[in-house]
Amino acid sequence: MSMPNAMTTVADILPSWNTAVFRFTVFSTAEYKLGEVQQWWKAIAGSPERDASSQNLGKVLQVAGSTADYMGQIIVQNRQRVDFVFKEPMGTQGGVVGGLGKWSVVRALADKVVNVAVSNLGNVKRVAYAPELVRESTALESVRVIRAYMGGISESWDSTDELSLNINLHRNYSGPGGRINRVVSISIAKVIWGIPVTGGTVEVDLETHKDQKPITRLTIDVNNRQATDDMSVEELKTVSQTCVQFANQFIEQGVRT
Repeated sequence: MSMPNAMTTVADILPSWNTAVFRFTVFSTAEYKLGEVQQWWKAIAGSPERDASSQNLGKVLQVAGSTADYMGQIIVQNRQRVDFVFKEPMGTQGGVVGGLGKWSVVRALADKVVNVAVSNLGNVKRVAYAPELVRESTALESVRVIRAYMGGISESWDSTDELSLNINLHRNYSGPGGRINRVVSISIAKVIWGIPVTGGTVEVDLETHKDQKPITRLTIDVNNRQATDDMSVEELKTVSQTCVQFANQFIEQGVRT
């Protein structure tokens, strides 16, 4: 991987983003049955629900399974929220950073997840679209990637190996909730045994883990402020697609107003 220089652009960086996790959350006050959740898994994975493990824990339902491309979970907290979570397939943990694949490829899975959720869930007042992308790099490369995405970072910061920036560029709009929260976090992290660790969040014995690798991590969570009333099917589609568009705009163009 070539080293980004001081004039690195988002277009230069875009092809190198790998996906660590993708999550789509629907805040729904409806109550679902385990059989329904199994059918959602089948619609996403294309494999029979019997190939996934299922749990009925009262108000919490869970279906989890894996394919050659990913491990996935659908977690239902009835009358509260439904989380669709996807990460790297079994066998890549501890080896490949961002093993779920290039975001340009994973986006097709993300689109399928959103379509399944929008087509099957009701009594929804809020949704959240949240990819987490990573890129192996030196600390200097990470600073230059962050500069390209966020702007306003002095070249005197090039020597740092700990940097984390967070911002919510919320935007008013005419849809349910009246506002879209666009939360972006970009940071230099270290990878130990395949697990990204941002400085200060986990105690690490650096002498023991000399083989740790630095990465740049870009986390996005785009969601609408909770609506007063349940959304119609068309409103849910529109809000979901608005969140998708804003998230991908950040990934493809950097953080803009």
